[in-house]
Amino acid sequence: MRELIKVLNGQSIIKIDSDGYSECLIIHDTLISIIWSTHYQYYAVTKYDIDLLRFNFLNLDLVESDFTDKMEGTLSKLKDFMNLFQPGEYIIELKSHDIHSFEIAKDSATFQRSPDDVEGDFTWCTWTESSLIALSKSTSLMDSDAIDHYKYQILDKKERPIVLVYQVPHFSDDSFVLDGNHKLLAYKDLLVNPYILTITRVAPQDTVKDDLQNEYEVVLNEAELNHYKWMKII
Repeated sequence: MRELIKVLNGQSIIKIDSDGYSECLIIHDTLISIIWSTHYQYYAVTKYDIDLLRFNFLNLDLVESDFTDKMEGTLSKLKDFMNLFQPGEYIIELKSHDIHSFEIAKDSATFQRSPDDVEGDFTWCTWTESSLIALSKSTSLMDSDAIDHYKYQILDKKERPIVLVYQVPHFSDDSFVLDGNHKLLAYKDLLVNPYILTITRVAPQDTVKDDLQNEYEVVLNEAELNHYKWMKII
């Protein structure tokens, strides 16, 4: 399924900002998660329990059959949801993805060392040629019962819950999870190919920001912030 949706009166509540070196997901003026790269990929996420989409916005909670049995109503719900984005044209595409074709960027209980020449502990860093899907919630705040629920839905009920992601519009095929952090981890644990609904902005006209350091200070630790500064001068 692939559709073009025009957002005429978007509220700019959900957006991705970029400075040419990094991208960050912002929801309701709150910085949620960040990805940045050198030869390696880095990621950090807020440690606060911010479930803005589920409690303040539409709770989509879609499954694949919604696009076969209830297509008209599902598209109407999606168009309402898209009003939370910036004005513009967007492509929404639903398809099954090979579970091995992407890397999930997530935090964990232990920090990692940077392969770059920068000291300190990092939330997540790796080398990969695959695209990234960045979680928008810290794993420390994940509900294991919710993950088990989706595993049951996938294995026993033979349903395919949909993971909703917003693709970075500027420089890569990376994306941020908008709805479905628990679903994506359930798919990963089961090694089942997930159904992913990708939202991509067509020909974004936004000016790339000069610097996001002030915004990043609320999420990045000292080592990560130093790495961000170092990255911009190399």
